[in-house]
Amino acid sequence: MKRTLQDLALLSVVCLVLGMAGGVAKYHPDTVVWKAIQTFLKNGWNPQFFNYPGLVIYCHALVYASLFQILPIFGINWASLWQAGSLTEFTPFFLIPGHLVTVAFSLLGVLCTYGVTWELTGKRYLSLLAGLMLATSFLWVSHSHYLTVDIPLAALCIATLWLTLYFTQQPGKLGVGKLLILGIVLGLATSAKYNGILVYPAMVVALGWRGEKQPVWRWIGDSLIVLGASAIAFFLTNPFILLDSQAYQSFQEAILFEANHAKIGHYGYETLNGWGFHLRHSLYWGYGSLALGLAGVGFVSLLRNQRILATRKLSVLIFPVLFYGLIGSSVLGFQRYMLPVLPSLAVFTAMGAEEISQFLQNRFKLKQQIGVGAVTFLLLVPNVFYATLHNTIIRQTDTRTQLSQLLQDPSFRQTPINLYSGGYVRPILRQFPIQIQTYLTHRSQNPEYFQSGFAKLREQESILDWIIFDSFSHDRLLYSNPIALEFPLNPENPGWVVQISPYTVDKAKIPFSPESLYAPYLPDLPHRNQPGPLIEFYSINESQIQQLLAACQRQAIPCKSLPGSQGYYWQAFQAKSQ
Repeated sequence: MKRTLQDLALLSVVCLVLGMAGGVAKYHPDTVVWKAIQTFLKNGWNPQFFNYPGLVIYCHALVYASLFQILPIFGINWASLWQAGSLTEFTPFFLIPGHLVTVAFSLLGVLCTYGVTWELTGKRYLSLLAGLMLATSFLWVSHSHYLTVDIPLAALCIATLWLTLYFTQQPGKLGVGKLLILGIVLGLATSAKYNGILVYPAMVVALGWRGEKQPVWRWIGDSLIVLGASAIAFFLTNPFILLDSQAYQSFQEAILFEANHAKIGHYGYETLNGWGFHLRHSLYWGYGSLALGLAGVGFVSLLRNQRILATRKLSVLIFPVLFYGLIGSSVLGFQRYMLPVLPSLAVFTAMGAEEISQFLQNRFKLKQQIGVGAVTFLLLVPNVFYATLHNTIIRQTDTRTQLSQLLQDPSFRQTPINLYSGGYVRPILRQFPIQIQTYLTHRSQNPEYFQSGFAKLREQESILDWIIFDSFSHDRLLYSNPIALEFPLNPENPGWVVQISPYTVDKAKIPFSPESLYAPYLPDLPHRNQPGPLIEFYSINESQIQQLLAACQRQAIPCKSLPGSQGYYWQAFQAKSQ
């Protein structure tokens, strides 16, 4: 017991350090904090948003509502600052409470991964390896720095699976109390994100055979009790679906939207083959090739293991297979959708490591401890290196922070500006007292919008002082399904470009990953020295370029000036249009 507590303490330290160090990544479009604050501050605790359910929104709402009440005692009035628009993703300390919520779920997921491995193998060193694999895997670490629903979903799914194995390890009747607990946790997983219900088939299998075959009537009864308790837990954490007819309609519309979303895709985040995409990209970069290979070995090893009951094997295998099947059949290319699969992969990787160590022992007479230690070293060192590098980079000055500093230069308050920008820098441009006379922007999933929008830019090129491109807003135009997009500047008059870049090399030389649209991510991570997008200011007005460069110098921002035809987006869109 003492050694187990030591393992859990070590996992807690690793998870908390890697999950907290560096702070919160500056922006994610699905951050729930804004919805949570609106929920309690303006909407009477009705989220009025059901594209994902309410559990994580309410977790953040309770935390921030408490702080909004407590902090005025110390002279800090977050309510008034929020109303004034002064609290943003760039405000120091504002997102720390929400970050703690995410990391708490992250820790839950890591500890339950340890528990699932222990239930299957009864071996401490394999359980510790599985927990460490999850706690250090890059996709898990990077998303522990977001305030979204994906880590909570993954954690509650593996928690449900662990409780299922723990409660069903002994034959005989399962008490109503345990069935209610299983149902409640399943309901919470579903209330984190709707596809959490996919854990239920694994639970049904485990309930049907617990060392001895259960009567069919008991099997059905136990399964229905779990399902009923999960429905109660779900609706208790989403009460307005039942209490408010408009909320119920929004709930129905959200379910239909998400189902359609998976079929038609999200412009710029699409894949023609989800099965291959998530293997080649989401898991290759987010979990690691060696770890993935060992997970395959562990998967086969689990199937062949005669000491583990078939139903326990199926319980562990069904959920990741079903979940991967659901996401793989979708055309959406969001790598974070693989997070619920990672805990199961960590379990399989630990079992694969044992299989390899036994092979080394039999083939080369190498002690099993040495074999497991070598495999563990090869697995964890790159994980820890990249996780640490990620956390080191995100704590540096974001390029959007530099843009904010630049726009505070007094020279931009004197003359009205005509400009275009993408949606990811729009909040910054709107936040500062620059005089904007004409402002064009986009926030659309419709590819035809960009074609017509770029044509409009071409028409208004002569009146625009700046055309601002940034990699978070515009990279998806380059890597989506092909459409013709001509760069909205006249090739005969390329003008100039001023760059604020987070990269150590030319962006054209860096491999692309969809996840890098939000924050530093593999494979672009080693080529960065700060977070944020590449930002390019294009202008055909030389005086505007000189004004920008002078402001960069005054604000001590490392800007780079080039002829417009040498800009990254000029060249990239010219190549795409040919």
